[in-house]
Amino acid sequence: YDVARDTLRRVSMPGADVYHPVWAPDGQRLIFTAASSGEPRRLCVADLRRRDTPEVVYTAPSVELKIRAYSWSPDGSVVAVDIDAGDGRTLTHILPLDGGDPTPLFEGARAQIMSPRFSPDGRWIAYVADETDRSELYVTRYPATESGWMVSTDGARSPFWSRDGGELYWHDRRGRLMAAELRFEPDLSSAEPRVLFDIDQLRLL
Repeated sequence: YDVARDTLRRVSMPGADVYHPVWAPDGQRLIFTAASSGEPRRLCVADLRRRDTPEVVYTAPSVELKIRAYSWSPDGSVVAVDIDAGDGRTLTHILPLDGGDPTPLFEGARAQIMSPRFSPDGRWIAYVADETDRSELYVTRYPATESGWMVSTDGARSPFWSRDGGELYWHDRRGRLMAAELRFEPDLSSAEPRVLFDIDQLRLL
């Protein structure tokens, strides 16, 4: 929807269903998953300044594997995406938009790693992993060289950063919206998670 012109514009791939659109930092591009019956899923980038067909930037190796973009780097050069590993796990990869192949966030990872989010300055990346008996939220420096700092304590999904990069927000396993302040110097650490509000309680109002 173009607010200034009060008009709608359709952004799609011919003959495909479109899922999970994610805005680029410049607000001019979208990356999304396109799925056509009997064909591997594709990640496509639409430049809203042009009206040509969106560009396919990655095609899944097989029809069965799911792919989803989650987060652009602040400079718009790479996108953090989740790709099925083919063994029941989801693994975060970094996809360069210059035509290169996606590479795992962590080489040889045994845990499931998903839902990546770049920090606003691009120096850190948050992700959810099941390194313990449940999925928790972690943060590591980007590019990642070692396992991250665990931020959550009671499960985590759908993380996102504050605009200034000083806090992370997520839903815990009980559906509560949580927050934790981060400290980056001298070493990465985080404050005790706090409850912002309970979504289930709001549904009862």
